[in-house]
Amino acid sequence: MKIGPDIASLAIKKQVEKIVLVANDSDFVPAIKFAKREGVIVQLDSLKQHT
Repeated sequence: MKIGPDIASLAIKKQVEKIVLVANDSDFVPAIKFAKREGVIVQLDSLKQHT
């Protein structure tokens, strides 16, 4: 799960305003929560499944 640290890094460095994540598992929840706390808008497309 290399993308989790990338999400956190981008968020803490204020390099993004919005992240769009396409995933169908819950591995990214901690990174998403962190990014949201840092003020990043997070849009999740769970591929029509409950995540």
